[in-house]
Amino acid sequence: MQTTHIRHYLHTIITGLSAVLLTACFPDTHYVTYQHVDADGWERDSVLEYTIPHVDDDGTYMSEIDLRTTRAYPFTRLYLIVSQTIYPAGRTITDTLNLEISDNQGRQKGRGFTLLQQERPFRFLQLHQGDSLVIHVSHHMRRRLLSGISDVGYRLVHND
Repeated sequence: MQTTHIRHYLHTIITGLSAVLLTACFPDTHYVTYQHVDADGWERDSVLEYTIPHVDDDGTYMSEIDLRTTRAYPFTRLYLIVSQTIYPAGRTITDTLNLEISDNQGRQKGRGFTLLQQERPFRFLQLHQGDSLVIHVSHHMRRRLLSGISDVGYRLVHND
């Protein structure tokens, strides 16, 4: 039990430091955060939620999903449902993402050794100063419990 707490604590620290470093590497990044997926697998009905309190400037922003997978991920593709609600307007935009995780020969894509990281930009958003966002992400795979996904991140990059 103690070992599990230590692993979770270390994983939280590493994830936090990664987010800080990635923000430093991408100077136009307005927001980035990751959520850890249960080591036993990601349930189909488990929805990850990200909340962006407000944007500072009017402009065009790029939404991006960042994904960390292990070599245990059993499929070549991952289908995600991403819903972004912009407040105060209450407008919701839903996208189905078809992410290629490995090629036809089974070679996984991404950077890294133990965890392979991929960044996938998927939608431009026109936002106004003070707008906030609530993002929901779930997988849309036939298998109810999906193994091999470690973390799912959301990044909002200011394009102007």
